[in-house]
Amino acid sequence: MINRLSLLEEAYAEECEVAYEDMQELLVMARTMYDGLEQLIEDYHRRQRSATMILDDPNTQMEQRTRVQGKKEVFRVILLELDTILKGEKEH
Repeated sequence: MINRLSLLEEAYAEECEVAYEDMQELLVMARTMYDGLEQLIEDYHRRQRSATMILDDPNTQMEQRTRVQGKKEVFRVILLELDTILKGEKEH
């Protein structure tokens, strides 16, 4: 009986070790995804600032102004969506 209990304990310990290693891998993947999202947000902030500078420039042609204005709105929506994703992650 003791031998059988020892085998069960050993098997349980191995399962725990595997589960721990799996969890570590998931944490690394999650951190990588989070870092990627943060980088993406920074990129879209940069694009939005660039669009604002173009729109504020009185020498910008009307065609370019129209195109940039549309992109600026898209950047704003994307930033809101990314912010929602990150806030959702922090709440869980």
